Amino acid sequence: MLSTDEAIEVLESGNRAIRELLELIDADELVRPRTMGGGAWSVKDLLGHIAFWEELALDTIDDWRRHERPGVMAIFERGPAGTDEANAENQARTVKESPSEVHARLENAHRALVGSIGAMLDSEWSAATFFEDPEHHNLGELLGSVVGAPNKPFGHVDAHLDELRAYVL
Repeated sequence: MLSTDEAIEVLESGNRAIRELLELIDADELVRPRTMGGGAWSVKDLLGHIAFWEELALDTIDDWRRHERPGVMAIFERGPAGTDEANAENQARTVKESPSEVHARLENAHRALVGSIGAMLDSEWSAATFFEDPEHHNLGELLGSVVGAPNKPFGHVDAHLDELRAYVL
């Protein structure tokens, strides 16, 4: 399991990489359809996707602190179908938002998530899961999964960087 500082570094590294790539494209390229996500999304949609999962991580922290089973577990329990459905629902939301609204969502979610993790005590980060979950043993592991990639806790952004680089560069 990563420490809070390590988790923040992974999140910040991904956010820096996204910002650097966005500086290289214009507004038309940002909203050009069918360029990301296996041909289904624009770059704007990808940014909304990343914001969505960071928002889910924030919701997970809030649920945890209320000692409620995190809502994201319903997505996880359905496996890839649950993830696809959640992503499609978010896509329907994101398509209606302006590029500036999506940028604000992403930046606000990212800053809030990094701030929340940074302020977290080790005792909360490593607190044992209080609901049935065979995959996650504590809050840090759960959050690493919410904003993670295969074999990379907190590396969700990294899972999309190659595709974004290929489009931008």
